[in-house]
Amino acid sequence: MRSTKDYHDVQTVAELITRVFCDTRPRRKVDAVYIFGESRDNEDSVLETGISLWKSGRVKRVCIPSQSSFWVTRHKEWKKRLMSGGVPESRILGIPLSHDFPPSTDAEASGLADNAKLHNWKNIFITATPLHHLRAFISTISALDRKKIKLNIFNYAGSAQSWNKNIVHSQDIQRGTRRKLIYKELEKIEHYFQKGDLISPRKTLKYLDNRGESKGQ
Repeated sequence: MRSTKDYHDVQTVAELITRVFCDTRPRRKVDAVYIFGESRDNEDSVLETGISLWKSGRVKRVCIPSQSSFWVTRHKEWKKRLMSGGVPESRILGIPLSHDFPPSTDAEASGLADNAKLHNWKNIFITATPLHHLRAFISTISALDRKKIKLNIFNYAGSAQSWNKNIVHSQDIQRGTRRKLIYKELEKIEHYFQKGDLISPRKTLKYLDNRGESKGQ
């Protein structure tokens, strides 16, 4: 089992969280925004963000989990929501989950890395509800590292929702207030790092230091 010393280094973790949630923005329109799958209680956060990024001219396309995955019904619902918000159907792309993992955040991140390479994308936003966004980002960078794919990932966390509201989260399984579920998310990150699925906080910070598009901003 891998040492989780990094995850108990308050300074390192504090820097990572601050930089993820206060990320710099690329100067040019990016190739895509990928919206991570969320429960019904959390989906407004990310769908509103995807629509906002499209309307502001920041992205060339909006990507969501594909209907070819386990997420068939929700893909259709999300596509309809995005179109009603002004995103053209031709600019909405379904991204298949990777078979490297069971249906999960890691499967989404791995599928996103594969498709970014396939389409030769260079710069993209990812968005997840704030509760989930840190894990989504580390999972995406871990997938890029594992597959040796070069891609500039920028964070654009979904809009905040009531932290004290009881919700259903994480594949419609976990329940609790959003503020309590933060701790479950941090436990998951540490657990998946121990398994070898995620890279360390220091390595994630190194990725941010070396990321191309935002240098000099």
